[in-house]
Order: sequence, then structure tokens, then C-alpha cells
Amino acid sequence: MAYTVNFLDNELVTAEYLNQVAEDLGGHTLQFSDEMTYGVDDLNGIAQSLVTKGVSNGCALSTSSGKVHIGEGILYMRDGRKVMVDEEGVTLDLPEKKEAYVWFEHDVLTGFVIPRCTEEKPLDEDYVLLGQITAEGTIVGRSDRAVMKNPFLGLHGSETVIKQFCWDGVLEEKLLWEIELEDSGYQHVVVYTSGIDKDGYVYNACCGHIELSGGTAFSVVSTITYGANSERGFTYSSENGEILAGYPVLTSAGNYHHFVYLRFVLGDDGILRVYQRAKAGQMGYNTTPAVDLYITVC
Repeated sequence: MAYTVNFLDNELVTAEYLNQVAEDLGGHTLQFSDEMTYGVDDLNGIAQSLVTKGVSNGCALSTSSGKVHIGEGILYMRDGRKVMVDEEGVTLDLPEKKEAYVWFEHDVLTGFVIPRCTEEKPLDEDYVLLGQITAEGTIVGRSDRAVMKNPFLGLHGSETVIKQFCWDGVLEEKLLWEIELEDSGYQHVVVYTSGIDKDGYVYNACCGHIELSGGTAFSVVSTITYGANSERGFTYSSENGEILAGYPVLTSAGNYHHFVYLRFVLGDDGILRVYQRAKAGQMGYNTTPAVDLYITVC
């Protein structure tokens, strides 16, 4: 069989299997014993209470000769049913020269979970989308991702990109980067740079955290004050996904220093957009040197 589903009505389930499910979802958070008898009616609730619907790992799509192949992986339905696609995978027919969607459907009347490839995008809630395919056979969509509801049990994954950040003296907000992510379902952005070392001092070291759904953000910048070799720290919080990323020093002298901000927005298209703005302050410098800015989404 190319894929299996747990748990189904009237199924006999071993304690070993239940413990494996518990380990998958939280690391030995539950211990089942062979000496005990367990009903399966509410066992899917273990997963439902811990993880959202979506792909946990794998289930990559590939196309060839009018067919789409679902690779090995694991996904969870909305009610907590775990679907395991084995190494053989699942192959479905593609609609001829038409856009298509690949997904797993949970039929709530029969309890069956069925892989589908259709021209219409699923509209109800009892499905997990694996991707979208163009009429030419190109895979353009990403899968729904399973995310742990309890953050202490772990994250489903992360992506890190490194950008050269160098404020160019522009005050007005502008789009700085569009970062195309390989995955979806992310909830946080963590930003970090170690700044610039010069003469034994560190300039413009910063770190920040952004909560994507609500926009709450907090950041810290540590640098050197203008005209003196003494450290100075700044903190900044916002409700629109914005962090303080720089206090310009080090380079060609001007009449002002500035606070430089970066704002992070994750669009429905899966692209993380980063906007820059600056605010003039007191005496200081008006540009920044380039630093490596580490951006991690998780």
C-alpha cells in the first residue's frame, strides 16, 4: 500500500504504535502499556490537540507524462488522523493542459482519507493541500504545513537567509528585499547581526524578534556613541513588525545621526517582504557600513 492512515473505527492498535505516535508529537510524552486496553475513538485527539493540519515532512510533488507523484512523507488531517506515504509514494492523473490542485481529502461520512488531483481547489476544511500545478505541468504552490500548537514541543522547521544590510541615507520607507520562502506555516522572524568591529569596539550589533501574525516586535541595538568610545544601547518595540536595526556610525561624517528601522511582512503569497525607513536624530553620521544580517523564519 502506498499510504496508511490512523486511526480508523474498529481498528486494533498496539501499545508500541501508540507510543510511537506520542514520540512523534512530543518525545515520550505518553506511555502506553501492552497490559492495558485502549479505545481508538479519541486517540486522534492526541494529535489534534498538539498539531495543526498539514504536512509534517516530505510529501514532495513531481510531475511526468501527465501524472503527478506524491513522495514519501507524513501529514496530519484536521481531526488528527496521521497519513503516512511510504517510499513507493502515490501517483495520480493530471487534468490535460489544465491547472490542478493536489490534496488529501478526509471524507467525514466514511472516515476514509483519499488523495486527489482536481481542477478545483478544495473549499471545505477537511483537506490538506500538497501543492498547485500549472497547465504546463510546473509545480508552483506549496503544501499546507503542520505546526505544533504547543511551542515547547518544537517547531516544524526554519529557514535562514543572509542579506547585506547597508543603509543608503533614504528616510522614507521603501521595499528593501523580497525573500521567497521554500516552506509555509511560519510564525516568527528572528533577526541578528554581530555588527562591525573597529579598534576594539563593536558598532551596530543588533537582534530582534517579530511575531508574524500579530506584528509584535522587539529589538536591541548596541553601538558606540558619536564622538566618544563608549557603548550605548537602544531598545525598541512595535506592533507592526518593525525592529530597530541600526544607529549609523563609523563612516563619512554628516550633520545627523539616524535610527534605521526594518519592517517584516509575510504575504499570503509566501514572500517575506522587508521594508526600510529611517528617522533623523542628533549629531552623528548619515550612512552605515555593510553588515551581514541573518534572517531566520520559524
